[in-house]
Amino acid sequence: MKVAIFSTKSYDRQFFTAANAQHQHQLIFLEARPDRYTATAVCIFVNDEVDKDTLESLASHHISLIALRCAGYSTSGSYEVQPSS
Repeated sequence: MKVAIFSTKSYDRQFFTAANAQHQHQLIFLEARPDRYTATAVCIFVNDEVDKDTLESLASHHISLIALRCAGYSTSGSYEVQPSS
């Protein structure tokens, strides 16, 4: 399971890493505090796959912009995304 842990300090990372040793979850440590404004955009790499399900999940978390880290977009697929009402 991929787990994002917000508001972490170095001692939190040590504790959670040790506690996770037998479970082997993928821990993502973030210093930011979670709120609906934590992120409104994501930046993805050219090889990342963002399909319809991923787009819907991002939208449900109020992500309104996806930036591409690449030299161009000619080989990237595109989707028309309709804003939810």
